Amino acid sequence: MNKQKILSVLTYPTVVVVTLLAIIISFNRYYLNANVNNDSYYLLNGKVIFVDPGHGGHDNGTSWEEILEDEINLSVAKKLYEKLVEFGAIAYISRNGDYDLASFYARNRKDEDMRKRVSYINSTSPDLFVSIHLNYFPNPNVSGAQVFYNRRNEKGKLLANCLQDSLNDLNKKNKVAKSGDYYLTNNSIYPGVIVECGFISNYQDRKKLTNENYQYTLVNKIIKGIINYLELS
Repeated sequence: MNKQKILSVLTYPTVVVVTLLAIIISFNRYYLNANVNNDSYYLLNGKVIFVDPGHGGHDNGTSWEEILEDEINLSVAKKLYEKLVEFGAIAYISRNGDYDLASFYARNRKDEDMRKRVSYINSTSPDLFVSIHLNYFPNPNVSGAQVFYNRRNEKGKLLANCLQDSLNDLNKKNKVAKSGDYYLTNNSIYPGVIVECGFISNYQDRKKLTNENYQYTLVNKIIKGIINYLELS
């Protein structure tokens, strides 16, 4: 084989690898930026937004075999936090690792953890907060994201409706936001919601929620819902 043929054989796989890398990078950029109106990003600039990854530490939340809710909550919440910062928001996150907020000697870790989350939220005086969770139901056919709010907080209800509409577009569902009895939304003095991103008990939801690209798409839909809320409030 002459040198020209050898060079041709060596160059072809290199071109293929480079092309594939370019496709992968473009694909990830699409997931990062899809479904959000670029003209509306400015609404996030300077807004104080608190992101809460539910559970953590000894409290795994719900689970399915080796898949733990608190780990997926954290993965989604960190992506949301990073994206909000990128768009100019003043963002806070209640945890950035696998731990809860209770002290080492807490008698009731769950109670103290929840009290500290509320205290942390209130101390930042946010324009809004979003607590990320996963759902579970004995019927494995139930699927889709569901948003909950405190019925006594009108701004929280508006935020929930905006987020639910955006998530319905992603999940092809027709769900409505619901009022719920949650410690965070009941005790915070600022508008906020619980976002149950999907059902860990449903195969399709579980498959999507453990996929990084889907998590980015989910985050974009949450941001779209936040922007819609800011436009209306």
